[in-house]
Amino acid sequence: MQATEEALENYDYALTLNPDFADALFNRANLRFQKGLYGFTIADMDKLLGLPDEKILSTDAIYFVQSHAGTVGVFSMKNRKIPAYRLRAKAKEKTGNIAGAIEDYTAAIGDGQTADADLYYARGSLYKQSGRAKEAQEDFQHALVKDPQHHQAILALGISAGKAKKNGLEAILAEQPENAIALAQKGAVLLQEEKYAAALTDFDSAEYYGYREVALYINRGIAKEKLNRTEAALADFSQAICMSPVAKAYNLRANCYFKQGNYEKAIADYTQSLALDDAQADVYYNRGIACHNARRKSEACASLKTAVSLGHRAAQAAYDKLCK
Repeated sequence: MQATEEALENYDYALTLNPDFADALFNRANLRFQKGLYGFTIADMDKLLGLPDEKILSTDAIYFVQSHAGTVGVFSMKNRKIPAYRLRAKAKEKTGNIAGAIEDYTAAIGDGQTADADLYYARGSLYKQSGRAKEAQEDFQHALVKDPQHHQAILALGISAGKAKKNGLEAILAEQPENAIALAQKGAVLLQEEKYAAALTDFDSAEYYGYREVALYINRGIAKEKLNRTEAALADFSQAICMSPVAKAYNLRANCYFKQGNYEKAIADYTQSLALDDAQADVYYNRGIACHNARRKSEACASLKTAVSLGHRAAQAAYDKLCK
């Protein structure tokens, strides 16, 4: 009924009757956390976690929790220790006790058998905040092993660059060789390293295991184009455009058409790319050259002039040569 104050009063009274009432301690702590009473939350969890195991571990109670963001959870527990450590860790983090929060997440993770992805991600975030990059990377990897679709862990690994990121992805794939997200991300790293054949292998495997996102087809198309597999690259860029008509995909497909000498199709795709993002100096330049090759001088000069105004370095020389 959202009558928080009345609920707290009843939990307070229950605990005067039985100070070791674990269910009341846990529910009161959750309400206190929601109200921003982090010190009192920690006190309740200190009391609960100090109880004998027989009073903590087993309960038939049903718990109702609503977060500040409005997310509602209804759940039952046979082991109250893990959520108790998690709640105390969150409260400690709110009070600035990062080291204490890490200790509680570590206790909640335990041997790792019952730990979920969120626990690893939460601890990894605190490690990262504390400047402990190696431990953070390991926890984000563990989170992905527990849940290959864990969006926040994917993003956290995604902002790590170069060799460290590739090593992390390889560690995931050693345990989960069919992890499509990790395969796609490793392919992207290899693409940046200009290892196009190896990247293509990973992209193909990612698709085989079910990863079918726009980024995969764009990246795989780039790898194929670099390997001079132009028709295959066109197919991937076309697939990306069918899924989500973004400026980058049109530009990349236009480049393939240009490479084939199909200037009319290239011009059409460059024009579509600019309709979606009209601040691309290189696309104006490329369209200008394509128009010149297609003997469309006035359009070529107009595109090159716009490229010049947007600061494209080579556009002025091309404009002077072709249009004056």
